Amino acid sequence: PVHFFPYATAFDTRRGVVMGYRRDGVYELSLATGRWRKVVKGGLLGWGANAVYDSRNEALVVFGSHEKRNDVVVYEPATDRHRTMPTPGPRPAGANYVPMAYHPDIGRTVAVVDRALGDGTRSRENMRAETWLYDLVGDAWTRVEEATLPFGVGMNYNLEFDPGHRLLLLV
Repeated sequence: PVHFFPYATAFDTRRGVVMGYRRDGVYELSLATGRWRKVVKGGLLGWGANAVYDSRNEALVVFGSHEKRNDVVVYEPATDRHRTMPTPGPRPAGANYVPMAYHPDIGRTVAVVDRALGDGTRSRENMRAETWLYDLVGDAWTRVEEATLPFGVGMNYNLEFDPGHRLLLLV
């Protein structure tokens, strides 16, 4: 087995494989064989990142790290391209363990990212969780100001897309 604590995984809905992202590379788990295989040597982000599968663009989108970077890393299985996106313009704060989900109706990755207010003290009372949308084709982030939460989420939260109700759930 390949362990992914405290790294990231996502499910490739098109090919039916679990994709895993670690500092040492990108892995795929075939559900048919039950075996992991390394498809890319060397990861571009360390532990503390999260990953989602962008089904519209057929790519693994990875964000965050224990170093609290705000880079987006993308792996496209069809072309075997693995890169850090340049992402000009506004970006969310650097973070780790960011709740993320892909929303197929809008074709964007959604991330809930904590931002410290005022003096930067990271207490629950001094944090706000901002909602950001990442567009892979445009390599751009957009902040959804009306979806800011009045508290920080910290870690151990998950963001999941509910296809029955066509909405996101922060758990």
